[in-house]
Amino acid sequence: MKRKYVILSVGLVIIGLLIALHVYLSSTTDQRFYLDDQYYGTGSLIDIDNNRLKELEDSDASFAVLVYQISICGRVSAYDFNHYVEEFLEDKEMALYQILFFEIEGTEMAEHVRVCPSVVIYREGQVAAFLDAVAAEHTEYYKSAEDFGKWLTNYVKLK
Repeated sequence: MKRKYVILSVGLVIIGLLIALHVYLSSTTDQRFYLDDQYYGTGSLIDIDNNRLKELEDSDASFAVLVYQISICGRVSAYDFNHYVEEFLEDKEMALYQILFFEIEGTEMAEHVRVCPSVVIYREGQVAAFLDAVAAEHTEYYKSAEDFGKWLTNYVKLK
């Protein structure tokens, strides 16, 4: 009888360890995703307005948007950052949308982006990540095309 309890206890411990291992492996797998196919193969920025952004947010599309302003936004020169984004896109043959900061009013994006420049990544129509120009942990991603690429590829797979 005592032997059955020992075997049962060992079995339960093994099952518990297997469940814990499964949960751990599930949480550490690659959570990156592809943008929709149309955003690969060409290095460009595509201008959109408020209405188009709302249409995209209402869809199940996976895409990214550069939010910019013609003058300096926040602590980061919008011109320099836009140049880094364009350089990255040309090198990796990717396309992103771009929208003026004042055009995001009334969108889901406006709930996240308070300053610009920024880039917002959508996964299946939902905001998955965004850059914050005044967040200390994001400033490194504004320094070069390579640094921007490090941030973007934390979320988006390249083709």
